[in-house]
Amino acid sequence: MIRHTRYLTGISRSKRHLSSVKLLRRRSDFNSHFSNPEPTLTTFVASWAGPCSVVVPELEAISCETGAPLLIVDVDKHPDLASKQGVTALPTTTLAREGRILTRFTGVNARKRLAAFLPGVP
Repeated sequence: MIRHTRYLTGISRSKRHLSSVKLLRRRSDFNSHFSNPEPTLTTFVASWAGPCSVVVPELEAISCETGAPLLIVDVDKHPDLASKQGVTALPTTTLAREGRILTRFTGVNARKRLAAFLPGVP
């Protein structure tokens, strides 16, 4: 099982950061997150996939730095959502705004892949 706080080690635990990173609990949370008018990050992960434990802390830091909300979706708990979103490899990360995906990638190196799409990513 993915524990949200497991990935916070070594990252600033400011109130802004904690409020912008969430572990998906209900499907309705995904719908409201995905349709946000601001850029939002969503990452589909599993506790058994090694690369997920690498990318999540990186995305949490990016979320903290840019203010873009991050939603972490455990595919073992929400397989229907992962399937509907076309997730075939883990981790899969999307950057969306107003329900439209701006970019999507699998694997790690989130900073490099998000820099062109998200202001404030160093």
